[in-house]
Amino acid sequence: MKHSLINDIVEGFTWLKKERALLTLILIGMLSNVALGPTNVLPPMLIKEDFNGTAAALGVFDSFIGIGLLAGAVFVGIVSPKKIGMWFSFGLGMQSIGMFVISFSPNLIFANLGNLILGIAIIITNIPMSTFFQVMVPTNMRGRINSISSVSFNFSIPITYGVVGILADKIGAQEVYAIGTAMLFICVVLAFTNKELVKSFIGADEGKKQEQVERNL
Repeated sequence: MKHSLINDIVEGFTWLKKERALLTLILIGMLSNVALGPTNVLPPMLIKEDFNGTAAALGVFDSFIGIGLLAGAVFVGIVSPKKIGMWFSFGLGMQSIGMFVISFSPNLIFANLGNLILGIAIIITNIPMSTFFQVMVPTNMRGRINSISSVSFNFSIPITYGVVGILADKIGAQEVYAIGTAMLFICVVLAFTNKELVKSFIGADEGKKQEQVERNL
């Protein structure tokens, strides 16, 4: 079984090397996870030290990203975007805007607005990304590729959290949010410069491509 597992991983990587759009997507996923690290670690420090806020202010700040996540889910459900690559790239751009607003907010009102934008953007980004994997990866490779992407995404999380905390102690919470903004901007550039990723969509052509890929394997 161990030998089979290793073979599956090697086979998955071998197939993935030929798919530039998917490789770019996984790279963006890893980098954006790192960029969003401050949103999971630093809100208490951000509210207390940068805005002199209380626990109640922290609760309101966190509630805004929750509202954004809900609003984003409703929006995506209503719009049901077909151009998943374009929407994914657009969502990354919105994430960078949300992080930017938080990074340079003069007060809590603007910070809450940034968190709202960020919540909406996360959903607009994540749903198309998941759909892209479902559309572009053949059924018989899906388990292998999903495992590789999950390991890649999750590997960066514990390291990121530690680094974010250390950096915030040295330079401040808003400054670390600004670093996250810059990293998200890099993700946006990577997304928009990959033509296959940007032009991907849900439709008859993608279905035919899926069937053709499966027949060739």
